[in-house]
Amino acid sequence: MTNASLKLSETMIAAIKFAHTHEGKLERFPGGFWGASDAAPFGTKTVEGLLSRGQGTYTKWKEGKNGQFPIEFTLARPR
Repeated sequence: MTNASLKLSETMIAAIKFAHTHEGKLERFPGGFWGASDAAPFGTKTVEGLLSRGQGTYTKWKEGKNGQFPIEFTLARPR
């Protein structure tokens, strides 16, 4: 079974739909929440699930006290 064939949860599907309405991207906000400037509804585990299933990739990083961490996720196939 490939990563891309793993089942998506309802929350992951909602995150994909949300990202489609925000230029195919999710931004990270303080506290590990992901969304867009007008909403931050998804947790880090949802975005990590999308990443592990090949639905997108991290496209921006920020330097923190413990090294770099992702701050933007972009869908692999934005509309």
